[in-house]
Amino acid sequence: MDNIVVADKQSEVATQSAWGNINLKAPSVVQIPVSPDKVATVTQRGQDLIVTLKSGEKVTIGNFFAVDQAGVGSDMVFVGEDGTLWHAQYDAAAFTGFTFEEVASLDELVAGIGTAGSAMPTWAIAGLSLLGVGGAAAAADNGGGGSSGGSDPDTSAPATPIDLLVSPDGLRLTGRGEAGTTVNIRDAAGNLIGSGTVGADGNFNVTLNAPQINSENLDVTLTDAAGNVSAPGTVTAPDATAPLAPTDLAINEQGTTLTGRAEPGSTVSVQGAGGVLLGTAVAGADGQFSITLQPPQSDGQALEVSAADAAGNSSPVANITAPDVDTPDTTAPEQPTDLALADGVTFTGRGEPGATVQVRDAGGNLIGTGVVGADGLFSLTLSPAQANGEALDVRLVDAAGNSSAPLQFDAPDITPPEAVTNITVGADGLALSGRGEPGATVEVRDASGTVIGTGVVGANGTFLIDLAPAAQPGEQLSLVQTDPSGNASSALQFEVPVTTAPASPSDLVFAEDGSSISGTAPAGTRVEVHDANGTLIGSVVAGPDGSFTVTLDPPQANGELLDVVAIDDGGVSSLPAQITAPDITAPAAPSELVINADGSVVTGRAEPGSTVRVLAADGTTVLGSVVVGATGSFSITLDPPQVDGEVLQATATDAAGNTSPTSSVTAPDIDGDTTPPEAPTNLVISAAGSQLSGRGEAGTSVQVRDDAGTVIATGTVNPDGTFAITLNPAITDGSTLQVTLTDAAGNVSQPGSVTSADLLPPAQPTDLALADGVTFTGRGEPGWDTLPAASTRRTSSASPLAWAGDRVRLNRPSALITSSVGAAGAVMSGAVVNGTSYSVATEALPLGSVCTRLNCSPG
Repeated sequence: MDNIVVADKQSEVATQSAWGNINLKAPSVVQIPVSPDKVATVTQRGQDLIVTLKSGEKVTIGNFFAVDQAGVGSDMVFVGEDGTLWHAQYDAAAFTGFTFEEVASLDELVAGIGTAGSAMPTWAIAGLSLLGVGGAAAAADNGGGGSSGGSDPDTSAPATPIDLLVSPDGLRLTGRGEAGTTVNIRDAAGNLIGSGTVGADGNFNVTLNAPQINSENLDVTLTDAAGNVSAPGTVTAPDATAPLAPTDLAINEQGTTLTGRAEPGSTVSVQGAGGVLLGTAVAGADGQFSITLQPPQSDGQALEVSAADAAGNSSPVANITAPDVDTPDTTAPEQPTDLALADGVTFTGRGEPGATVQVRDAGGNLIGTGVVGADGLFSLTLSPAQANGEALDVRLVDAAGNSSAPLQFDAPDITPPEAVTNITVGADGLALSGRGEPGATVEVRDASGTVIGTGVVGANGTFLIDLAPAAQPGEQLSLVQTDPSGNASSALQFEVPVTTAPASPSDLVFAEDGSSISGTAPAGTRVEVHDANGTLIGSVVAGPDGSFTVTLDPPQANGELLDVVAIDDGGVSSLPAQITAPDITAPAAPSELVINADGSVVTGRAEPGSTVRVLAADGTTVLGSVVVGATGSFSITLDPPQVDGEVLQATATDAAGNTSPTSSVTAPDIDGDTTPPEAPTNLVISAAGSQLSGRGEAGTSVQVRDDAGTVIATGTVNPDGTFAITLNPAITDGSTLQVTLTDAAGNVSQPGSVTSADLLPPAQPTDLALADGVTFTGRGEPGWDTLPAASTRRTSSASPLAWAGDRVRLNRPSALITSSVGAAGAVMSGAVVNGTSYSVATEALPLGSVCTRLNCSPG
């Protein structure tokens, strides 16, 4: 990389420095030895400018945005590979980036500037060739002399590396490129994960600092000795990481369907005794899958479920026992009791012997499982440990799959908070702000140990405490936060700064769509907005009148509590002002819905704090509702119980009144339903053969079978009685499909049938023979008629075309077409019988044409 050149506008002296961070002592013209198209971003941090190249290199120009008493600021010039000069123009009051204007000379920016060193040309002379970009400017190197050899600089980037390959173990990357160049390998986030050098033979072999074995996309660039960077080559790492075992497994009471969760996109397989495959499905983007078991498993069989990703990696096996329909267990276990978690790792309690204990965190992740012993006791290990007051979901599931109602258990809080951070004292010393653990109490003491202020950390992790007496500049304060369990953090020693903090932003107003915040702040201060994690999500410089509008990325539209501060040119921050975002985001639809065996309770998961309502099949009658707890799990008692296979609907509504999409769940049928659904109707296969639609009993399962009786597609009838099922592969050969419906009680309808369009041409006839010159025999697709030689037929109204020739076929049995179905007039390949060649002519004739052995002519 060539040198950076700095011309001091006051001293009129130009100096050059090696590529790297520099600090301006006065307003200057800074020349960067790269063209604008190699720049990725330019950002302002206080008075500093940070230039980031697309190659990943960064340089900081300190005090670039500082101006002198006369209002003179700094300028920047970028130099193209052909020596073209590009002046970077910007708005100093509200910096948002550069626009570029080509200039023929730098005389307009500086004039009369001398050089530091023996061989530095003046800027007027350097208008076309400045230090760092040509041989004419090679000498004044911040304390070093000398002269250039007069050779042209190397501005040609290496070619993109080729033959890139990641080793099977993901630890090495090989390839080919320009000899002697430096190889840099970055992951999808831009992190450098390996570097090396291309050998003299053009090959390289680079060790990666972490295995890449899960289909990661990597970028590989080459950098030559002049700092030129190639375009990146890309390579995908091997996928050697097996999916986790499927979870949340459940089989319906009839043993016909198995559901659960697995790695999105993986193929889930269910095997029975002897390894017999019972069904497969691909897990959706949300990880959920549903598999139709063929044949149904309803006799207590032990099944094995595994997931395989696209690379063929198979997960460990998850086990599940099918229901025993003959002697069904419909009684759910009671909730577990005597729960204890002393160390955050070992979880103990009591429950129904033989039941499986499942412990999930607030995100629904299974973090511990075990089996209740014959004595009713259980002990299991949680991973990761839960030792900071986390809300856990605990339930028991018996061998028949009946689950107890979820029980919330709060883990012990034995983890002290971290020390408080981001301390700011107001200009008058009467208030202090910072960040800490939500819910913790912060205590502020002066140098003598006297408490001068306390406060509680809010839900977004910030606190604001009144101080009495006021803190004085230079005074030493000590801050400690204590969580609700009494765990105290280490003390933070804080010296009140001498500088005066700017006033906090005020008059804050949120845009209705959550995309921006407007308000007022001290003119010229930088206004920053931080989310509950302290992450910067937007900043802008307040205008001369103090007004500002800051765009948020991402928008905040779900009731988030945000901090807004003003930062002056010295980097001193105001106390935060807080504002709550509008809540216009609906919760996700309730998930993992299950109705117990007697139809009295629905359980599932939804957004914590939202209200879940379960509606009857009519879509209006509310059967029950509940507010979802911190774990996201809920249990609703239905009044009255639903025991006749009803399709119920569930929604979640947050505190702002936003309602989720609807989820559905089918109630059990325990009234002895032996009536099968009516056969499906209105069956239609799309013209392309890729979709089958129809109507049937709402909530029933749809099975589609081919001529051999094999299930080729499944689906569910919607609440409005319609269904649409994807056929993959498409059915385009005129075959007939059988469609049946199965209700929740396992009753199967009579089949409905539907025939696809025949878009496939028949094969050519075979075994042709014409022994006596009169009788013509052979083999062909059943259902087709042949038109004997020397016969005469008139084209029917079923077809506008007819073809002449020795052999034509009658299309079942009306319209005349060639033996090669498709474009009109297609010619059949010649067939030789007894030394005579037969073919079909290509004339397309109107209706009523007469075809004889030799020709067709209008009739």
